[in-house]
Amino acid sequence: MTNYTARDLVESGTLPPRTLEACLECIRKQQNILVTGEVGSGKTTLLQALAGLLPDDDPVLVLEDGNELSLDGPHRERVFVPRGDLDNPTRKVVASALRDSPRRLVVGNLCPP
Repeated sequence: MTNYTARDLVESGTLPPRTLEACLECIRKQQNILVTGEVGSGKTTLLQALAGLLPDDDPVLVLEDGNELSLDGPHRERVFVPRGDLDNPTRKVVASALRDSPRRLVVGNLCPP
């Protein structure tokens, strides 16, 4: 997967500038952003671009069932949730992650088997 920045998405016409500004405001205010859509619609691309806007010193925990999101840095931690473990075990992983008090929680794809 190519890692596009938010600016790349704006310049290509994929992300309207006003939407980027709204997302930046949410990031500044530490508000939630939900990215949803059909398979192949660009959810992971957008999530990757938005995650790239997070401050480097913010502790970020990434939960996903694959290795699609590339968030590197000293305050980035990744937890893999095996495909098919989407019921009780996933709830436990999320609950445990929230106990660690990350400033940001990025949830990538969590698909059923």
